[in-house]
Amino acid sequence: MVLFIAAEFVVIPLQVRSDKGILIEAVGKDARGDLYSSLSGSSSGLLGFALAAVAILAVFSPRRTVSRAAQIREEDLATARVKVIGTLLTTSLMLLAVLVVSSLGIALDSGKRGNPILGNLIFCCSLSAAIGLFLGGLGMGLSVLEKNRADREPVA
Repeated sequence: MVLFIAAEFVVIPLQVRSDKGILIEAVGKDARGDLYSSLSGSSSGLLGFALAAVAILAVFSPRRTVSRAAQIREEDLATARVKVIGTLLTTSLMLLAVLVVSSLGIALDSGKRGNPILGNLIFCCSLSAAIGLFLGGLGMGLSVLEKNRADREPVA
């Protein structure tokens, strides 16, 4: 969410100063429709991936272990998984915003010059979602690796 706000602070002044428009606003009508369509399809697939990752991580729970140190590590990993789930849910929100706004763009943005508000929202949400997918995917991978490693250890 912080990244979204930071991107807004960069993009809005650029839009105000530009005569020709920036981002999607500067693209031609036909190419803009194709871009909205592509963004809509891509964001829906990535939204499904992010929500599937949330469902997988939600199943992992702290296990009972033999030693106190291992139990503390297991609780710390559970806390980290909750943070990864939060990252993926925030990413899902950004992907949903890209999906909705690009669908609106397909329906509403047919003028010679693109809608600056739609372009701004799509850019900032897409940037936030891309970084969220990277970090969430990294966290998901590390969680699965750690869970597999922990499955080889004896339990209480």
